[in-house]
Amino acid sequence: MIYSVQKVQIYRRVINMPIKMVRIDDRLIHGQVAAVWTKQCSIEQIIIVNDEVAEDRLQQSVQQMAAPANVKVAIFHVQEFVRIIKNKVPIKRQTMVLFTNPIDILTVINEGGGLTDKIVIGGMRSKAERRMIDKSVFVSDREDQAFKELIHKGIEIVILAVPTDPEVKYEKLEKVEK
Repeated sequence: MIYSVQKVQIYRRVINMPIKMVRIDDRLIHGQVAAVWTKQCSIEQIIIVNDEVAEDRLQQSVQQMAAPANVKVAIFHVQEFVRIIKNKVPIKRQTMVLFTNPIDILTVINEGGGLTDKIVIGGMRSKAERRMIDKSVFVSDREDQAFKELIHKGIEIVILAVPTDPEVKYEKLEKVEK
C-alpha cells in the first residue's frame, strides 16, 4: 500500500524504531535494494522522499511493485518529510529512507532536524552536469557542496552498492576538510 502524501496523520501510527538506513540511490527501489538491503537490514518499511515520485502515480506504482511483498512503501514530498522529522513522529517499523540526491537530505536535516549519522550512497547515475567520483557515483557541483555540508555536520557518508563491498568514504574521494 502506498500512503497518500495527504495522510501524515495516519502515518503517525505507522512511524518508533530507529531508521536503519538512509540511502541515496537515484534508481530508488530496484534489485539491490529489494533483494539485498531489505534482508541485510531487516527492513519492514521503505520511505521514499522525492517530490517527483510523490507527484507521479505511475512511479508510485512502479516503486510499490519493486518492493518485496512484506515491505511497506510510503512516499513523501521533501517538505512533508521535513514536517514528520520536525514533529518527531516516531517510526515504528525498521525503516530505510531513500533519497535520489544529497540536496533533499540536506534540506530535511536543516529544516527538520536530525535524521541520521550515516548516509549510504548506492548509485547516482551520470548526467550532463555531473562528474564521476566513483564507478557508480556521479555528482554535480551543487550535490558535492551538499555532501560537504553534511560531512561538516558530522554525518558519515559512504559509497556502498551492496553490503559485501568495502565502504568508500566520500571525504577521501573529495578531500573534504572537517
